[in-house]
Amino acid sequence: MLTSLSAVKKKISGRPGVRFSFTFVFVCLVLYLSLETAPPAFFHFVNRANTLGTGFLLKLAGIVPRITNDMISYEGFTVKVVGECSAVFISILPLAFFIAYPSRALWKIAGVFAGLPLLFIFNLFRIVLVFMVGLASPKLFPWVHLYFGQVGMIFLVVWICMVWLKYAKKDIRQLPDTRMMLAAFVVSILPFTAWIWLCKPYTWMLLWTARLILELAGFSAVLPGALALYPHTFISFNIVVILSLVMADRMFRKQMSKKKFLTGMGSLMVLHLFFQMLPILFFQNRLMQSQPLINALLVIHQFFLPFIFWVALVPISGKARKANT
Repeated sequence: MLTSLSAVKKKISGRPGVRFSFTFVFVCLVLYLSLETAPPAFFHFVNRANTLGTGFLLKLAGIVPRITNDMISYEGFTVKVVGECSAVFISILPLAFFIAYPSRALWKIAGVFAGLPLLFIFNLFRIVLVFMVGLASPKLFPWVHLYFGQVGMIFLVVWICMVWLKYAKKDIRQLPDTRMMLAAFVVSILPFTAWIWLCKPYTWMLLWTARLILELAGFSAVLPGALALYPHTFISFNIVVILSLVMADRMFRKQMSKKKFLTGMGSLMVLHLFFQMLPILFFQNRLMQSQPLINALLVIHQFFLPFIFWVALVPISGKARKANT
């Protein structure tokens, strides 16, 4: 038994990619759990800072809003800035990437001090843009909020990590460049628009499947009477990011094979099903009692899955590879 464990440890330590993956996942989980168990004062400070920063930028744009704690109001339109509106949660991805990827400590520090502030600054402009859209058309607010909050921020994280890799590991070639990332962001409007119409039937399919599995396992599962963007269909919108990155890869690098793509999408659907079952088990059957763990898993699902899909299925190596079509 000890010999087998030693062999597995030696095999893992001898494969940098495997070691990086384990370290990356571990750091993400620890940091997400730390955020979920952080005292309320921490998020009060973060939300207040985002509110004041947004108010300052809106004033520069000629809009003088009313700021009340974490609320921003103007001409009858009001938004509440919560922890998920900040870049705190999504900043864990590049931070964990810098920590886990094998490179010199100086480059890790440079990535943190250059990449994370850029992420937080961009997020402030995102909140301003979404707020201004809400002023003009409140009906568009949830969709624009979702698009720039999930799709746009994930693209920015991937771009930051790729730029960092370009300088930290100069021997790496075939990295997605800025042109490719911009193309991915532009083409993302197509799968996003399509998913607005497909998300509800897809979510109903997941919910009915989850109900069948849970009832066969002896658990109760009461499905909602109607689907709302939050929280029901929101769980599956990270598929837009993945499809957009793959489309851009096929346009520029052609390193994503069809076999890997289909395998990855199948895995993603299984994970979507799991994360539809998780709230049912927690809220209806009280199977899990750890609220921070549940919240951390849901946030990881939202941001982590598109990123790790990209890292795992779109190869980052020093040699160009021929696509398997």
